[in-house]
Amino acid sequence: FERVRVISNLRKVKRNCETCRANSEFISLANASQIFELSESNILESAAANLIHIISEGENGTLVCLASLMLIQDRF
Repeated sequence: FERVRVISNLRKVKRNCETCRANSEFISLANASQIFELSESNILESAAANLIHIISEGENGTLVCLASLMLIQDRF
């Protein structure tokens, strides 16, 4: 329940996730790393393996698809 509470209070942005083929919520790479207790490099490696979806946005940096994180959280 703690993770859900933290996620609900996060700054999220809605973007189109081409891999999910849906309008999804994205969080910063740093927040994803902290909440899911994964290193940023682990998240990026998982994205390269197409397990986690990311997008790069100039001023927002790298954003991580929250839906894809939630789907694979048990793998880590």
